[in-house]
Amino acid sequence: MLFASQNNDNSTIQVPLLTSERRQELHDGLPFALTSDLRRSSQRVHYISLTGHIFTNTYETVPAVLGCLRIIDRNVSTNIERYITFDLNRLQIKPEQITSITTRVCM
Repeated sequence: MLFASQNNDNSTIQVPLLTSERRQELHDGLPFALTSDLRRSSQRVHYISLTGHIFTNTYETVPAVLGCLRIIDRNVSTNIERYITFDLNRLQIKPEQITSITTRVCM
């Protein structure tokens, strides 16, 4: 689910509107922070997610899920870096837009 809001009260009708709005905010060059979370399911499957926290012109932050991927290889730092770089390139995000990157491992 790309760019879906993290609020649980969104219906499937609202998600496409949020998708377009979030994508436009990223391409408008607004600054944002990234968080990357690594998690392991009860079946011992590892996942990595990337969330952008967009700073609006009114100084509010708006979370946007940028991507989520199952990790097949070991989740060492090079794989984390590769995934983040891949998603940023895929979404055509400029490096100067990123204010910080925080990675959290929950295993």
